[in-house]
Amino acid sequence: MKKHCLCILIAALLFAAAGCAAAPQPQPPSAPPVVPVEEDLATAVANMAPLELKWSIEVFSTYYLQPAFIHWEERVEELTQGKIQVTRYTDQSLMAQGDTYPAVLDGIVEMGEGDPSYATAYFPMLSGFYLAGFSFDSMKAASNTFNDYLHQDFAELQDVKMLWGFCMPASDLLSNVKVETLADLKGRQVRCTGYSADTIARLGAVPVGLTSAETYDALLKGTVDMTLMNASSLEAPLNLGEVTKYVIRIPGISTLPHFIFIDKESWAAIPPAVQAEIEKINLECLQMVVDLNEEALTLALDNAVQNGTHEIVAVSPQEMQQWFEVLAPQVESWIAQQTGKGLDGAAAVEILKELTAKNNELYGDE
Repeated sequence: MKKHCLCILIAALLFAAAGCAAAPQPQPPSAPPVVPVEEDLATAVANMAPLELKWSIEVFSTYYLQPAFIHWEERVEELTQGKIQVTRYTDQSLMAQGDTYPAVLDGIVEMGEGDPSYATAYFPMLSGFYLAGFSFDSMKAASNTFNDYLHQDFAELQDVKMLWGFCMPASDLLSNVKVETLADLKGRQVRCTGYSADTIARLGAVPVGLTSAETYDALLKGTVDMTLMNASSLEAPLNLGEVTKYVIRIPGISTLPHFIFIDKESWAAIPPAVQAEIEKINLECLQMVVDLNEEALTLALDNAVQNGTHEIVAVSPQEMQQWFEVLAPQVESWIAQQTGKGLDGAAAVEILKELTAKNNELYGDE
């Protein structure tokens, strides 16, 4: 009950200034989109031409989410009886973190997996997901909210086919400095990405833009005091537990999404009957990621406590209320930025609010 009350309070503080203008109804694609099917699956597979897909995956090959990506590859190859062949490239073997999306647009690879915060210039409306105050009652609610948002009819989402999206666990501050109040955070160097930098700056800290691959060395050398990342990053392959002392729990401040996408030409080469089955596989993988994230986060926090390596600091609800009061103007500011680009940021915020409420209701206890 307290958790739901906090969510309501956060929403009231952050979104009151954004007004109550009517917004377009969000599209609800947590169920597979309806694809017109003109032939049965067996015939479609028999008649389809072979298709090779190079897939650049930004997370490390040893990352705990890789089983979900392997599952997608194997299920699609099995579905098409080998007509679709997928080759995964990890560990930045083809390109650096952040370069995957433009590489798909340029035809260097056909598929990509990545963090939208590394490609903010392409996704002004998606950046709304990084606004503070969208508090999710479970990892499944967060991932389904982003997957729904990823399938809205925004112009920026039309250059590729978005397959599925998911969220990492809610971000913490993995820190070498104990933070219990805004005063503790003031002036501190905080590694973060994308629009989260605006959140960090509004809270009085100094945002430092680094990829996840650069974060270990920055913490080791003291270039940054802390990083805005979820606690599973304490473990391999990032191993940030080796270079931090505190896990600062700050619910509602940041939840980082990832997305998987394919170039439109490759998607168009897949028969509709096969596309419809792939949409179902996409949702299988989304649920796999939710389960893998829950396992990884539980393991990391348990190890930190049992091994005595970290102090877990839960910022009090009263203190968090002050943080959200400081952040209250952020939504209106973001809307104004999108308006300046000719985009309907107010409608996007309304959609996000509705999707968050819907998925918290559906999956809040999972």
